[in-house]
Amino acid sequence: MGDGVTEPRAQRPGHPHRDRWILLDSRMQLVVVGDELQQGTSARRLDPTARDLLLPRAREVLRTARPLVGAAHHSGRRWQIEVRPVIGAGTGGVLGVQAIYGHRDLPPRPLVGGWEWRVPAPDSGETVRAYWSPEVFALYGIPQMRSCWEGARFLDEVLSGSCRVRMRELLAKALRAGPDLHVIEEFSARNHTSGAVMSLRMAGRAEPAGPDGVRWIRGLTHFAPRSRHAGGEQPDLLAAVFADPEAALGVIDPAYRQIWMTSANFGRLLGVRLPSTRSLADVCHAEDAPALQDLIERVPRCGAGTLHRVRFTAPHGSWRALEVSVTPTRIGGEIHVLGRFTPLPC
Repeated sequence: MGDGVTEPRAQRPGHPHRDRWILLDSRMQLVVVGDELQQGTSARRLDPTARDLLLPRAREVLRTARPLVGAAHHSGRRWQIEVRPVIGAGTGGVLGVQAIYGHRDLPPRPLVGGWEWRVPAPDSGETVRAYWSPEVFALYGIPQMRSCWEGARFLDEVLSGSCRVRMRELLAKALRAGPDLHVIEEFSARNHTSGAVMSLRMAGRAEPAGPDGVRWIRGLTHFAPRSRHAGGEQPDLLAAVFADPEAALGVIDPAYRQIWMTSANFGRLLGVRLPSTRSLADVCHAEDAPALQDLIERVPRCGAGTLHRVRFTAPHGSWRALEVSVTPTRIGGEIHVLGRFTPLPC
């Protein structure tokens, strides 16, 4: 069949990957082929035309960060080609490549975002941050007012239900495993524009710590078909505890001293205002902070405890007195602190 005649896309004899967008990670492993999810498999499984036309160009795009769009000949045919980078917002590096070949009228490019988590050393006094490419903001339906999020705020405000726990476990797993493990996870998130719960998928790797102790986790996020992994909010202990609408609860990371997960009515029940950092140092009165920090640090060793009065920031610059009771909870092999916050009479 000569140039200018397009076979139906459902029939691709000899060219099964024609007209299908391919997503490769930074190590040239397959993440998506068309509508088929891949588990970081070898790109050599692509059809011969895709291998010859797309893979050398994908390597060049990974190296240069510049898209390649145009025409090329292979096996006596003329093909249209697009190979485009997915750029990270934190470092500007290329996190992956989207590529396609076909005759004419190539299908629209799927939305794929690049993200980078900056994880400082726990004793550095810095917070964990997530950097998003513009496409990630579009995926979540959030106006792009910044390039980065405080990591705890992202987990608390953007992800849905117990997916927050699964994402925190995923980050811990990636950090423990290092760059040789390609971590792939499906999860649910709420679109902030439409309110719809979406099924998304992420794939990434952690890098070794640099001289400053900072580690980066980098990867890709894209839409995924709803599955038993992503659609369901798996029932677990935290989900059951957080189901009480009249309880103000928060999960605290004792290493970074951040509240990274709160119950739905946390602010309303307590009359407090959480800062974007979710850092206890930014929400707790300076005179009460040492006692609260000591309570949290003792939880992994001593178990449950209570601080009978601690002041948290309230709107308009005032303070709100709370009682804080804590107990240990295990998440992804790590001990975190589950706190119950109770307002005290004024």
